[in-house]
Amino acid sequence: QIAPIIAGKIEDEKKDEVDLLEEDTLSKPLIQKEAVQDIWIQSLQKTEIGEYLGLPLHSTPMMTLTDSSSEYTVTIVKHFYDSHIILHYRIYNSLEDQILGNIQAKIDLSEEAEEQVKVVQEITAKSVGPGETGDTMIVLATNQESPYSILEFSTKLLFSIEEIDPQSKASIGSYDDEYQVEQTKLKLKDYFKKVQLGEGEFAKKWDGLEGTEKAQAYQINYKSMEEAVPELVSFFGMQVCDHSDTIKVGQKIHRLSLFGSFLGKHDTLLRAQIGFSQEYGCVLNAHVRCK
Repeated sequence: QIAPIIAGKIEDEKKDEVDLLEEDTLSKPLIQKEAVQDIWIQSLQKTEIGEYLGLPLHSTPMMTLTDSSSEYTVTIVKHFYDSHIILHYRIYNSLEDQILGNIQAKIDLSEEAEEQVKVVQEITAKSVGPGETGDTMIVLATNQESPYSILEFSTKLLFSIEEIDPQSKASIGSYDDEYQVEQTKLKLKDYFKKVQLGEGEFAKKWDGLEGTEKAQAYQINYKSMEEAVPELVSFFGMQVCDHSDTIKVGQKIHRLSLFGSFLGKHDTLLRAQIGFSQEYGCVLNAHVRCK
């Protein structure tokens, strides 16, 4: 069930392999504690969406969609359900002379994306004053014939701006505006939750899932082991086991062990062998077992 996703998405006809495996510097997960994640879920549960969908199977770490110099900071958490995905945006207003109103996130779905997901509901943030945050959400229904999509959408926020005097708070005027942010991306790593295993536990779990293995080889555009290993760890979004991301000097072949929970329901183990050859350059052999 999981192997075809990995097999089908490392190579992208629209990009070189190296581009797909590189992380966007504006979309790296921020450091956060479980308490921070709980705040997002609590916010979700207070909406009508949370009332009828309930708790998500899995939520991603928070990620930022704007740079540090922006007047508005926009972050996102993606919540996954059996047949829905919620794109949960949060905007922080750093300007002391503006009140933002009726904030609504909008995504532009390509023809390919429309075959995979459909916008079925939107939640608007009513008002966000200076130094405040507000949440706006988009609910996507997934195509059950192919529910685990790897997609990206151009994203913008629509809102009204009321200009105020910072001292008296008196209204000066208002107008409508829009704010373009980084693309919203559904990546392979978004579907996995990292799960820590004790020393030696990976091998035991691997042996326990004998007979469920899928394997695929890939040619990937990396020049060194030091470059390839951390990028692959980031791409798959799973937990490194048994310190297998440690690279030895002069190593020609490296073996990487990763473990994660797919949407909180399926234990997934990945054994990756990374090597170099004169003919193909950097080669990845990926072996996946899933419960």
